[in-house]
Amino acid sequence: MLIPAKFIQGLYAIAPLLVHNSGAHNALYRGKNLGTALTEVQSVAIRAGTFEDIYPGDYWTITVPAYTWIDSNDTEQHESPVTVTFRVADLDYYLRTGITELTTHHVVVVPDNNLYNARMSSTGDTRDGYAESEIHKYNLRRAEALFTAAFGENHLLTYYEYLSDSVSNGISNFSWYQTCVELMDERMVYGAIQFDNGLPKFTEDSCQEGTMHSISCKQLNLFRYRPDMISNRQEYWLRNICSDSSFAYVSSKGYCGCNYAGYANCGVRPIALIY
Repeated sequence: MLIPAKFIQGLYAIAPLLVHNSGAHNALYRGKNLGTALTEVQSVAIRAGTFEDIYPGDYWTITVPAYTWIDSNDTEQHESPVTVTFRVADLDYYLRTGITELTTHHVVVVPDNNLYNARMSSTGDTRDGYAESEIHKYNLRRAEALFTAAFGENHLLTYYEYLSDSVSNGISNFSWYQTCVELMDERMVYGAIQFDNGLPKFTEDSCQEGTMHSISCKQLNLFRYRPDMISNRQEYWLRNICSDSSFAYVSSKGYCGCNYAGYANCGVRPIALIY
């Protein structure tokens, strides 16, 4: 007996929904509204690694209550409530990575719109790399406080990332940093390097370590399936270094460009790991 082709196609269409793990769910864009808060049922599904009823493109629209953060002058800043759409960008993106292996299942979330504007560097250059820049050392505290207020401190996952922390002769040096909120990498957004200046430095017989390495080395599934979501018609920073005085950014028109590190009107659209 021949099975109709339409029936077989239908089985293939529903099969991923019957298998609950990051691999199956990462292979399907959905875009469902997950509610106004992370629920305990959702958290259990994430921590179990089944990700039931959670797929790339799904989102929470959360009214974040008033929150505080400590700025670079150790002054407490008070922010008003704000409504943010947090989008599921990928599942288990960082699993089994890091100088200490990350074993916790997680969802990478990114806001649809910029959270606020900030400069990358108070010195207007990139000599301290990304990790030692003003935005990473101080200003992302605000983003961390916002994510914490939105999802709860017990749902924001800490992990290790390999970040540039100095630039010399056009080559970036990298080190491991424990983190929980980060600006995105060019590869996470576009799937390839655009301007990163950390080009491999070759000796006679080998490539020097610590020149262009990242564990954020693949495009987030959200942007792979929905490249139109790369551009939110706002400009926002990426953490890659372009030159002695500029960092990469996504322009309001969607292309990847370079912007002066001291430019204060570029947006902050970071990722966080939720579990």
